[in-house]
Amino acid sequence: MKIVVDKQQNVNQSFQSCLESLPNELLFMIIVHLNSSDYVQAFYGLNHRFNLIVTQSVHHFIISKDHSTTGFDENKSYINNAIEKICFDVELLPQVFLPTYHYFNLHSIVLRCSELVTVHLNVNCDSIKNAIRSCLDIFRICNIFSADSNNDNWFYNSHYCKELEIDVQTATILNGLTCSAIVRLSINSCSEQILFSLCTCAPNLIYLKIKQLISTDDNSNINTVSTLIPQSSLLKQLYITATTHRLNNIHLVGRLIDYYRSSLEHLTLEISLNNQIDGYHLQTILEPCRYLQKFSFVFNYWHEETEEIDVLHQFQSDWWLDSHRPPVLIFYGNHCETMVVSMPCYLDDYTWFPIDPKDWLVNKGQLDSPDIHFRKQKCIRFTNSNRQLITLDLVRIIGHVFQAPEQELSIPHWGFVSPDILIEHLLNTRSEDPMLPMIYSLDLNSCNLDLLNAKTLIIWLLLTPNVKVLNICQGTPANKIQLANRLKLLLEEDKRLKFITDSIEEVQVFYMFDSLSFATKQHICQMYSNVFRKPVIRR
Repeated sequence: MKIVVDKQQNVNQSFQSCLESLPNELLFMIIVHLNSSDYVQAFYGLNHRFNLIVTQSVHHFIISKDHSTTGFDENKSYINNAIEKICFDVELLPQVFLPTYHYFNLHSIVLRCSELVTVHLNVNCDSIKNAIRSCLDIFRICNIFSADSNNDNWFYNSHYCKELEIDVQTATILNGLTCSAIVRLSINSCSEQILFSLCTCAPNLIYLKIKQLISTDDNSNINTVSTLIPQSSLLKQLYITATTHRLNNIHLVGRLIDYYRSSLEHLTLEISLNNQIDGYHLQTILEPCRYLQKFSFVFNYWHEETEEIDVLHQFQSDWWLDSHRPPVLIFYGNHCETMVVSMPCYLDDYTWFPIDPKDWLVNKGQLDSPDIHFRKQKCIRFTNSNRQLITLDLVRIIGHVFQAPEQELSIPHWGFVSPDILIEHLLNTRSEDPMLPMIYSLDLNSCNLDLLNAKTLIIWLLLTPNVKVLNICQGTPANKIQLANRLKLLLEEDKRLKFITDSIEEVQVFYMFDSLSFATKQHICQMYSNVFRKPVIRR
């Protein structure tokens, strides 16, 4: 037994020796990837050097509810004075803050309330309890988060227990309740009514993000509540998304922006509407914001008789054409949906794009302008209800506008104008920069394989030399066999085409739920293996 103990001691000493041989810079890099409680439990108490490293690392202390707080609980008395900012879930309040315990240098709390709300509080040692109490009171009254009312902990004992109701007493309740400690707020979902109520209760708010805004049918109470929003605002960053539920208009959003016009610096709006967006009205909302440095927006709405050109003219006033304003791109999406997008666009949304280059309208400049980009759009889908043939102009638009890595391209009809001439042109210009270098996957399921011939597929492989994945699961067995045979024949006839299959790493031939026999699947997969020699053939 003594021998076993000695061996274990040797292992521990060897491990500790390895750690101690690392420079402080590398140890700090390691600690960044660990949960705060874990590295406190692992390193605090080893020696004086590691104690210093821990105390320097706990300035910003993060406690996850999925991790044990053992290390934090055991060493709290040693590290509490080093903690300046602490981030944790509201369920851990009783463990993190005891009534008799103090964090003398704590000035910031990030409180996560389930997945509904994240709030950033600025506090000092004497105001911690009141700040958390008033914050939770506001969340409960506004009905966006309610703590366990049966909990005996001091945080949940409050004389405010009434949820927000749309009546004449609402303004009276809100007028008596503010939380000056709230400086940053991110809410998963709330109504326009609750949004205005929260702004009333948080006079020192500098950052506000609403991930899903829901329209309020009765706006009468908002008129009363909005009078309580502080006139001297501090809000600098405002982000509002309303895509799950369409808003009737942006009047209330515009009113909120107007309240913060004297301080607002960054604004992002992603809003789906039941009615058309008016460029002139949007200008009247944004123009008074004198300190607005950056704003971006994506609006979409259903159109019936609206002409794109009429919408375009609304964004061609002198104010919109000024060099300080972003370009605006307007196009028809899928199912009679109009998109109005400021450029460059940093959103990655489920968007359909028009196949005809003439349907891409920019209020100033050209489509090849350096600002016309979708920087994060990885899934590129096109509408093509008229089976319009693809032109090189569209290909150039795709290559220029979409800048995200590892893109997936999906088009209902992939055919080109003059395919034979185009193949020769692409083969003769191979030495030039590729037109679509960022395409990672071609989703050929967006069309029937009887509409996709081998020459068309060869053109797309020439255009996308870095493509890794082909998906042809949608076709019938006969179509797949015909495509494989024709591809093999064309590749054998023209040796210049031999290289086009080199980048392919995976060909998806069948869905998992396909009911074809094993022998049929095996036969078709073997045919594609004879064409694409390197990739894995998925069946």
